Amino acid sequence: MPVGCEDELTPNHACCTGGQGRVRASVITHMDPHIKHVPAMLLNFVLKVMSPFIFGTIQKVLKSEFSSPDKVLPCRMREKPELYGLVGPRIAEYIHQLQEEESLLAQT
Repeated sequence: MPVGCEDELTPNHACCTGGQGRVRASVITHMDPHIKHVPAMLLNFVLKVMSPFIFGTIQKVLKSEFSSPDKVLPCRMREKPELYGLVGPRIAEYIHQLQEEESLLAQT
């Protein structure tokens, strides 16, 4: 089964005047099972298993990449603020949220 994948980061305007800009991330996967009608079982597998797996993998990569300011991605972001400027604040917010969740779990 041929498989292809593409991703895209698109800057979006702020939702209000003076607000922060936003970035929309899209991941598109192309699969051709070489059949006319895709069975519901295959669609369910993609939606229930593959999508959460990909999302979890992205979370793990973000967590590991931003565990230290000396890692590759944080260095690239500092070197090219014009490219990563819109993504940086959202990633920082996400990392802060992860740290809060971890501290809550550690307390229980």
